[in-house]
Amino acid sequence: CHSLPPKLKRDFLKQLGGVTNFFNLSEKQFKNKIEKLKLKKPFEGRPHLIKEAKEMSNICQAKNIQIICFEDKRYPFRLRHIYAPPLLLYVKGDIGNWDSLTHLESPYLGVVGTRTPSLYSKDFTSYVASSLAKKGASVISGLAIGIDTEAHLGSLDFGRTIAVLGSGIDIIYPRQNLQLAQKILKKGGLLISEYPPGTSPLQHHFPLRNRIISALSDAVLMVEAKKKSGALITTQYALDQGKEIMVMSPPDNNERYFGNKHWIEEGATPVSKSIDVEQYFYPQIKNKDANADNSNDPLLNYLYSGPKSLQEIASFLKSPTAAETIKSIMPHVLKGKIIESPGDKYYLSWDS
Repeated sequence: CHSLPPKLKRDFLKQLGGVTNFFNLSEKQFKNKIEKLKLKKPFEGRPHLIKEAKEMSNICQAKNIQIICFEDKRYPFRLRHIYAPPLLLYVKGDIGNWDSLTHLESPYLGVVGTRTPSLYSKDFTSYVASSLAKKGASVISGLAIGIDTEAHLGSLDFGRTIAVLGSGIDIIYPRQNLQLAQKILKKGGLLISEYPPGTSPLQHHFPLRNRIISALSDAVLMVEAKKKSGALITTQYALDQGKEIMVMSPPDNNERYFGNKHWIEEGATPVSKSIDVEQYFYPQIKNKDANADNSNDPLLNYLYSGPKSLQEIASFLKSPTAAETIKSIMPHVLKGKIIESPGDKYYLSWDS
């Protein structure tokens, strides 16, 4: 029944009385229950499904993939109560760490965003994920290139991470993230999919995948998204599931951040520093008073509003030459207070 949509799979299981009961039904009982679903296409008989289930079980065992069904006590509580929860989950990695996910033993941040992020967004994502990992929190993302990759890598600096796939666990997509997937497993993380081994990464799988990312997370951080972006789908799922939504404050008016602006206008929490995210999980963390740290430095206060070009900084400082402007900037760069990016853009470090 892999071809059925998630909700119909759930109705299928409910009609049969659960996975265990399915194996105890007679062929006649099975047909009667299937007829009540009023499927548009004819359904394979019970012997075929049992054969298919056994074959899949053997494949998963050979590939060291755990199968978690909806009735299993290890099935995550948070997933049970979403619209169209996955009937089965395929999990690879340290199953001991799966238990911490099931029992919500540590905080989880879902991270989503574009596959083609700005350097500013990439740096922000990596820093936030790394900072949270230091404190024991974990990141959940989708293993895509771009923001997902930065989130996973940042989390792996000091902890572990979870990747939810839009394909079978044995078919890593994109292929260039194969090493990242292996590193996630090596560091005690997990790969999760609702699709059985051998399933290709079809386009319609990814929006569905996003509901799992948001459901398993305590909160969702959207880093960068245009007005029309797949990341917005995850944000909508998070809203529907009653999750906290955080959105990176746009550093400028570039259209690449129009999705960010939309969600902030809709009431999402804007975040511009790592500590803004950390305080959601760890309220006891004291926020650095930027005015206290930077009140005597006009340049740092100026950059607090977002990245600025060398020309903009020169104009603000009223520096007559580029050399004098760079001379004013460099001490802060050396102290790690200001970060220089390609294109002569300068911005505050995420913990300044």
